[in-house]
Amino acid sequence: MSGIPRTTTTTKQPVYESIYLAMKSDIVECRLLPNERLRLEDLKQKYGAAFTSLREALSRLISEGLVVMEQHRGARVADMMDDDFLDLLHVRRIIEAEAMRSAVINGDDEWESAIVAAFHMYERALGQSRQGQASAHRIQRHNDFHNALVSACISKRTLSLRTMLYVQAERYLMLSFKSPAPPPDSILQEHENIMRAALARKVDLSVALIQEHLDGAAQRVMPIGTTLERMSRARLTNRDNPKAE
Repeated sequence: MSGIPRTTTTTKQPVYESIYLAMKSDIVECRLLPNERLRLEDLKQKYGAAFTSLREALSRLISEGLVVMEQHRGARVADMMDDDFLDLLHVRRIIEAEAMRSAVINGDDEWESAIVAAFHMYERALGQSRQGQASAHRIQRHNDFHNALVSACISKRTLSLRTMLYVQAERYLMLSFKSPAPPPDSILQEHENIMRAALARKVDLSVALIQEHLDGAAQRVMPIGTTLERMSRARLTNRDNPKAE
């Protein structure tokens, strides 16, 4: 073998892509609140990016409905409203039910194992969040569990629609995770009941439970305006008193 070193090629992420991802995360997790103005000068200081990259990132966020551009007023974070959330919930209940039905009917041993593993990881993350640790890990484990439930769905279009609807509802769902109150004790039981119904191949019960779960999440964040007002007050308090964070 010769001593010539191997060369590897790496694809460098465009600058605007990293800015887009950072801004999207801030919007979805409500660090940038609905209707908050997005002034280029402020964004340049916050994200350390050139105006060109910021404009490209904003353009992509506008196409996804997360940012709104107003004539003579510039960009702002898109609003969040009860009517929009309820419309999303209505469609999500339909698509989630179809994905769950197909998965329960078609799931195999690997599907069952993945659900059980994801549930245990979520249970552990939920316990950590109750001890005051960061909730980001719990959010990811929660998503992993729900993705595992429907992973055996044989319709690619149903799964694609499910993903699209989740992205649109993500900001709203994040409000329930951002609540200052700890997760209710019943939340783990809800997920365990869904898991047990799915593993027992009880199709109708699995569908009913997943729809009830979506309804429960909606109740924890509505009315949207009240939840956002509470978050806004908390952020102002933290700005005035950083030690309170």
